[in-house]
Amino acid sequence: MKKFSIKNQQGYAILFSIVLISAISIITAGLSNSAYKQIILSSLAKDSQVAFYQADTASDCAFYADLIKAGQDPTFFTIPDTSWSCGGYDLRIVPVIGDPNGDYSLLEPEALTEARSPCFNIIVDKEKGKDIDGNDIIQTNMKAKGYNICNKNNPRTVEREIEINY
Repeated sequence: MKKFSIKNQQGYAILFSIVLISAISIITAGLSNSAYKQIILSSLAKDSQVAFYQADTASDCAFYADLIKAGQDPTFFTIPDTSWSCGGYDLRIVPVIGDPNGDYSLLEPEALTEARSPCFNIIVDKEKGKDIDGNDIIQTNMKAKGYNICNKNNPRTVEREIEINY
């Protein structure tokens, strides 16, 4: 009878398989992490664009209100909760209480209830002053803030602001 000798090479295939699977798992985890970061970055760019367009719409509506509506009716901004439409949005005027300059804010009434929709807020500050010739002028400062979602406490909320002085 012939005896077979057992060599110490058993388990080499298992060790090689574990090392190979570990290397593939590390590469897969790295690629997944990179892809996840790219998805977050691309959604942030989209959210930023939505917020900027909201701020741009807000600034256009503020110009329209200040130059056209107030030009036709000087008491337009003095009546609290006056509603009007601009760019497909129903807006509400909120005068700054006790301000003699006529400062006001423009808000979307439905934006206060729908926290997932884009919205904007406009703050208009008017200051009386004089130009270089000594004539009385009114300096207007508009701050139009746009948001991708109206919930300001959500960490995914992006705010963009456009400031206009004239």
